[in-house]
Amino acid sequence: VLQSNSVNDLLIQSNDAFTLYQNEPNPFDNQTVIKFDVNEPSDFMLEVYDPKGELIYAHDAYFLAGNQSITITKEILPSIGMYFYKLKTKDYFITNRMILVR
Repeated sequence: VLQSNSVNDLLIQSNDAFTLYQNEPNPFDNQTVIKFDVNEPSDFMLEVYDPKGELIYAHDAYFLAGNQSITITKEILPSIGMYFYKLKTKDYFITNRMILVR
């Protein structure tokens, strides 16, 4: 079951596998960090999509339980605007949005 709440204007979403936090900073102009807590070691995939739903970036890795993060830089994204990032495992996923400004 997906739960969502807002703490200090940061969106926090969780499921049985992980908790995903709003990227910081957001909006961003150089780089942003996507933080998440892993409940049990697992393979994860982070995907970034443009508003049309086209895949812009994908990063897969095995993460141990605990606090984790992935940094996204402006060079990965083709232009300013809103993007969606999806963190997923074999059984779960959470999608959130981020904004690149220049």
